[in-house]
Amino acid sequence: MKKRFLLLTILIILTNCLFAQSSALYLNETFNDSDFPSGWERLPWSINPNQTVITISNTNNAGGEPRELCFAHVGATTAGRWGRVLSPEINFSNASGTFFLETLFKLEPFGDVPSIIGVGTTTDNGETWNTIWQESYTGTVQNAIAEEVESPDFFSDKVRLVFYFKCEDDNPLIFRYYVDNIRLYTLVDYDASLLSIDGVDEAMTQGKKEVGFSFANKGSKTITSLEAGYQFGNLPKITQIFESLSVAQDKEFSLIFSEKTKLELDKDFALTVSIDKINGQADQAPGDNSKSMDVHTYMTFAEKRLVIDHFTSSTCSPCLQVNQSMQQFLADFQDQTVITKYPANLPGSGDPYFNPDVALRGNYYGTVSQIPTIFFNGNRLEINGNFDVFFNSYYQKQVPVVELRGNFKVEGTVINMDFNMAAYQDINDAVLFVSVNEKHTTGNTGNNLETDFYHVMMKMVPDGNGTPVQISRYGVQHFTFEYDMTSTFVEEMSDLEVVVFIQDKTGKKIYNGNYLLERNLLENAPPTDLKLVYPTLKGAIFRASWQAPANDKFTGYNLYVNDEKIASNITSNEGSFELPAGSEVGDINVVKVAAVYPDGVESVRIAEYKFTFEGSVGEFNETHVKIYPNPAKNHINISAEKNMKTIEIFNMIGQVQSRFNLNTDHYAINLEKYGSGIYFCKIIFEDGSSVIRKIVMR
Repeated sequence: MKKRFLLLTILIILTNCLFAQSSALYLNETFNDSDFPSGWERLPWSINPNQTVITISNTNNAGGEPRELCFAHVGATTAGRWGRVLSPEINFSNASGTFFLETLFKLEPFGDVPSIIGVGTTTDNGETWNTIWQESYTGTVQNAIAEEVESPDFFSDKVRLVFYFKCEDDNPLIFRYYVDNIRLYTLVDYDASLLSIDGVDEAMTQGKKEVGFSFANKGSKTITSLEAGYQFGNLPKITQIFESLSVAQDKEFSLIFSEKTKLELDKDFALTVSIDKINGQADQAPGDNSKSMDVHTYMTFAEKRLVIDHFTSSTCSPCLQVNQSMQQFLADFQDQTVITKYPANLPGSGDPYFNPDVALRGNYYGTVSQIPTIFFNGNRLEINGNFDVFFNSYYQKQVPVVELRGNFKVEGTVINMDFNMAAYQDINDAVLFVSVNEKHTTGNTGNNLETDFYHVMMKMVPDGNGTPVQISRYGVQHFTFEYDMTSTFVEEMSDLEVVVFIQDKTGKKIYNGNYLLERNLLENAPPTDLKLVYPTLKGAIFRASWQAPANDKFTGYNLYVNDEKIASNITSNEGSFELPAGSEVGDINVVKVAAVYPDGVESVRIAEYKFTFEGSVGEFNETHVKIYPNPAKNHINISAEKNMKTIEIFNMIGQVQSRFNLNTDHYAINLEKYGSGIYFCKIIFEDGSSVIRKIVMR
């Protein structure tokens, strides 16, 4: 008799099935590759096969990692049509015990339309099948199933699973059925399933990296210890035994490796995480014990906004619901996104605000022939209204190696734009796009019941082909554009916004985007000629200097080290700061400086880097210096093991506050004239060596 149970209650029922303890993981598929998995087969839909597709979708609607099996249909459906996918052949001839099926799925019809989904076993390649699990649903549903299943085909060879979807009613709109994380197995004592690699992204900055992972206990025995490892490319594998665990059957748990790996700049790494032993024993179903991902290291990143291209029309019926979902999504992620909506000439005569730049932008993507069509970070979405799920995937993948900041102002019918781009890696064969949008329009009403439209593109400057750009790492480029909007469909010149973004010409990936600020002050030039001077001694300080922008509108500078702001509104053209805690030989530290304009508006951040401790670090231990009390109230004592020649006191931005010439190994300094804060004491000895120490004034 078949027993159904939810994933969270599987432990209770499986305790009655412990008689089957042989190793058996017969199918384990996560669809994580972009291509259809080897051995899997898509069968034609039973009715009108050309109107439907079965693909690997770069989404995670079912609940797993991005990429999943998707049954998709757009257009009128017909009751009784079947869609089927076959697994590779499975040999059950040596099987024993009780079988269990797990999978994640999400069903998304547009409307409350009935449908059937299920799984069966087949020995005639899907012509007929024996059902092992099936459900009928009306409307949208997402679920994780874990089923004890039976089939007369089990214990035979050359058996395939068939995953099917059936429309039970006519429907004029859209169906999507997503399937992911399929496992067919018999219960064993020791079986851990690696669910995800945690704490690591496909794009990361160089330096020491922490790696974690999540796993589920799929065996009958409680996991009390786990031996696992990870490896970046050809670097040494890091192995760790995690003890004092208590992970019961079907429970999930997350762990972090205590040892970090240092990654070099601008390198590609294949990261693999594996579970090697459970309670000191080998995993009896090792087919799901490892995961891999590709990682590339960059110097630094800019603040990021996900760039969204949305082709829509007021004559498109499905666009109404999609636009409503998009507006809610934008409200939730307004600080992390920029969007341009392109009013298309589809269907029929299309949106009244269609203009030639819409067609040019569509041609860039290879012709947009149906709407709604949406791109996140240059990737076409399978539209289902659940945009926060897409965000989680594509926001992570957009690599913000350029920074765009600037302003625009409107004078009559003319809009003026002035902005800068700073690059943090070499950018070749890219395109700058500038889109002047109207935030809210009402004059382009069509026949889809919408009366209000948002972020509507009125003009791309100079046009929809954009402007070619090429820039070297840490370069800065300045752009100005002017356009008379008289010939456009603008309803109110006071309601404009400007979106700027950089996109790879061939691969379509987007480096970053931003909104320009509407300001009467257009100038926002950054400082120039950033130079870094590093000490050769551990415990010492950096020094940075730069040149002022070529205008007199700025009010100061903000200083960043490894993207942490360490000083605000500096009025001097230099700064000093300690090496980051835990710095080691060969570490890279990135310094950024931005000019600050009225109202605290920053320019783009110019950047430079150097390796920590380019000189000898052995000198650090040669001269011992004691400063007390520290923190101090009104004085300090400095004692050294050899005679001191000069003592200099600096503030946080590198300005010398006091200098003392002496010839002694002990000196007391009155600090009553200093305010509270952090200072640095540079001590130069008679032999020419020096050290720098921090002083905290209360």
